[in-house]
Amino acid sequence: MQQFGNAMYLSDPQSPAVLAAIAELQQGTALSREAAIDAIARLARESPASGRSLLVYARLMFWGYLTPERAADELAGCLSANAFLSRRVFERQELAACFGVSLLKHLTSLSAQECVDQFDFSETSPLAAAPEQDTDETWCFVPPASGFFSVVETILLAQFLCKWHKKTFALDPRYGTWWRYPVAFPELFSHRFPTHVDNKKPVKQLPWPVVMSSFQTLPSGLFKEAAAFKRREYAYLRTLLSDWLRDSGERCEDLSGAAIFFIRGGDKLVLETIPAPDSVVRDDFQTLARISTRFVVLSDDYQLAQSFADAHGLDRADNLTQANANGYFVHHQCSIDDVRAIVRNFLLLASATYSMSCPSSNLVNAAHWSSPVLRDTHSLKSTPLLCYL
Repeated sequence: MQQFGNAMYLSDPQSPAVLAAIAELQQGTALSREAAIDAIARLARESPASGRSLLVYARLMFWGYLTPERAADELAGCLSANAFLSRRVFERQELAACFGVSLLKHLTSLSAQECVDQFDFSETSPLAAAPEQDTDETWCFVPPASGFFSVVETILLAQFLCKWHKKTFALDPRYGTWWRYPVAFPELFSHRFPTHVDNKKPVKQLPWPVVMSSFQTLPSGLFKEAAAFKRREYAYLRTLLSDWLRDSGERCEDLSGAAIFFIRGGDKLVLETIPAPDSVVRDDFQTLARISTRFVVLSDDYQLAQSFADAHGLDRADNLTQANANGYFVHHQCSIDDVRAIVRNFLLLASATYSMSCPSSNLVNAAHWSSPVLRDTHSLKSTPLLCYL
């Protein structure tokens, strides 16, 4: 799953008008739903270079609420190449995945290859030339104190940024300031990430906001190299975590041939700007149930996973969520058993053959990056960013 982030999870506040239109789409009459689409279209035309309304509009088209022909007519003249390219890379990736190459080319006047480059990171390319800077410098990265795989993701992005700028990467060794789990970070990752700083070289602190803003503005041609880097690193980390779980006395089932749907509880239930229609989710469930040897539902919340299986008629679905799991693992409240559950969920997902799990959860994102099989998953409609694989 070659994705660098989910554009629908943005830090900017959501427009009340967009929220009202989404509510009407999900709960209103046929007439009021059409009015809601009209409202979102108007908001998308007014802010093509920023905001979430255009992203919502793109998802509506992807899910069949409106036709590509209507989108081409309504957005004509407002989504210029500059307006599109000024958006953050995560947003461009999702817009390209939803609109498709033909429509995006028509709306922006970009070439077909420029449109493809927004989301196709399947090929590797030589590392682009770095800016001219002093190479005798160490950048020491302090991750934000956040979720298990969110910490890992930020470290990998910081490593790649150092690689591109030809700087020496070092991880802040004060684990207690940013790693809040009851299992020591080096125990899990076997000192994979260097913390040594050569005092003979200048040392520069590298905070997470700088990494994120820098990564969002990398040249688009560099993302194929970043993709190759993340695939290698996540595959290695998968091996380390598998060894740790085995050494802790727990064996993880191999789900080769199976299809899996992972749903994160907690904040991920409310952050999504607009979820796929139930009919689209149901169709994806049934498609994967037909082509796989087994269908698995997995979550950090047993009842949440079971309710999804029941709601979509998955009679042959196996809920592999641990029965005592009751919600998102808050890092400062975790037990060692919770850490094992996080690692177990990651390894189960990474071992499956098909996935319809939304990569906006960093656990899912990590599993998709670590598995060459999941990167070739069946084309599904519930998550737009799956469509180009």
